[in-house]
Amino acid sequence: KIPLALNSDLAFFSASIIGDGHLKKSKLQINFEVGNKDLILQMLSICERNFNRIFNLKSRIVNGKIFYHIIFILVSL
Repeated sequence: KIPLALNSDLAFFSASIIGDGHLKKSKLQINFEVGNKDLILQMLSICERNFNRIFNLKSRIVNGKIFYHIIFILVSL
């Protein structure tokens, strides 16, 4: 379900993807990776509220710094 009206959640979500995410057109995915756990948890909350979807949170360490990563699947097959 994709909301048709823009709200503050969707505006924040869109801006975050532009700033810290990228699209994988071939896989119909949005990838989002940041070092701020609070920000990634906020993104997960926005998805649950606006898309009725829950996504898994993963983390990895790069040069001693933790990065949090989520993948949003745009289409369910």
